[in-house]
Amino acid sequence: FKVLNLRGYVRPDAIQFDPESGAKVTLSLRGAGLSLPLDEMEEARSHDRYVQLSDLAGSLQFDGRTARIDIAGRFRQCPIQLKGELFLAAGQAMGLDAMGFDLEIKVETVPMPRDDENADPAEFRFVQRWARLKKMVEKYDIIGPVDLALRLRKEPGPGEGVEIVSGTLAARGASASYSQFPYRVHNLSGAVQFLPDGRIQLD
Repeated sequence: FKVLNLRGYVRPDAIQFDPESGAKVTLSLRGAGLSLPLDEMEEARSHDRYVQLSDLAGSLQFDGRTARIDIAGRFRQCPIQLKGELFLAAGQAMGLDAMGFDLEIKVETVPMPRDDENADPAEFRFVQRWARLKKMVEKYDIIGPVDLALRLRKEPGPGEGVEIVSGTLAARGASASYSQFPYRVHNLSGAVQFLPDGRIQLD
């Protein structure tokens, strides 16, 4: 529980213990909050984490080193839904960098993260850590709100990359500037589709 920095109304609904498989705990959340550290540095600095969730309702089920999650709330004040599994790090490694996960994420009107002088330190670290996100930020320089509906997957272990299995990024009046084009385009609409075969489709 410590790595998730759970706080607020968190009630244990079921606790089971098996000598062979260990403990299973199901928690109900209402108006709760949690955050996820990116790496060991952020583990002791919960207020400096980019992934900050609040006003959460739903459930968390811990079964050994697997956490099943089905929650809705707010991510940096934007509506979010999360469903899937987290594979908690073994040994001393902590944080998203060491975790594995298979998650379905829906978030509305969230500002695209940045890694320039306008980004806060936690946001900058988050973008720099994930190669695919960093490439997108630098290539398209999206500024403003987007809706995201993504399935993300990552193997456990530090240094593993995040795979976008499928999903959609929909612009909500954001602007962008393609690295090979000298002008910024404003008030964008439409969507980017991430297809299961790895292709990207523009709608």
